[in-house]
Amino acid sequence: MDLAHLPPASGIYQVCHAGSGKVYIGSSRNMRARLFKHVTDLNQGLHHSLLLQRAWVKHGPSAFAVTVIELCDVDQMLVREQAHLDLHKSWDPSVGYNVSPTAANCLGVKHTEATKQKLSVQRRGRPKSEEWKRKISAIHKGRIIPEAQREAIRAKLTGRKLSPERIANAVAGKLALIASGWKRPPLSPEVQARQAAKLRGRKMSDETRTRMSAARKGKAVPEEQRVAIAARMREIWRQRRAAKEVGT
Repeated sequence: MDLAHLPPASGIYQVCHAGSGKVYIGSSRNMRARLFKHVTDLNQGLHHSLLLQRAWVKHGPSAFAVTVIELCDVDQMLVREQAHLDLHKSWDPSVGYNVSPTAANCLGVKHTEATKQKLSVQRRGRPKSEEWKRKISAIHKGRIIPEAQREAIRAKLTGRKLSPERIANAVAGKLALIASGWKRPPLSPEVQARQAAKLRGRKMSDETRTRMSAARKGKAVPEEQRVAIAARMREIWRQRRAAKEVGT
């Protein structure tokens, strides 16, 4: 599903499944950003429309297309969205994916920290079948993120600072994974080659070097990590020596 053509403007949009003709109709003050959020939620299995989520997992992103129905001012969005909902009746499960026959949005609404925590707990507790995991994995494999989406993500994350609570939660989660014996699956040769090509010839700025140096000063490396790094370096040098011997 291509989103690069969407304007960062206010208006009404629809997500259509080509096979069935079913549609999801929505409105936003920034349609491009809103559709990126839809796609993110769908890829993570967290979309609020269960019917659209099931269709996405079953048919995949390539089965859907996004079109702009009309551009309109922000103060007219709900009125125009309601008109299109009434016209298409996309709230009817036989013809659409909308969950409500009434146009509404969360424009200007901010969740409290307590509400955010409740939503987080609810999402973490959702059981996911192995079949669901395989389908989500298949959706992501070979997926190329459009440059427009990359720029939107980059702009959103630039200058963002994590709260101390979030950092503590992330560290606690990683420590729990290490304690459970979980290990990251090894990267495929293709992925390793792409990463090496991306980093080859890359030069860090003096500012980046200074920040990295300051972050590492006084940091104690655990013994297990030292042993792992040493083993990895020995393997790298072994491979290099073997490659030289083959070359000669």
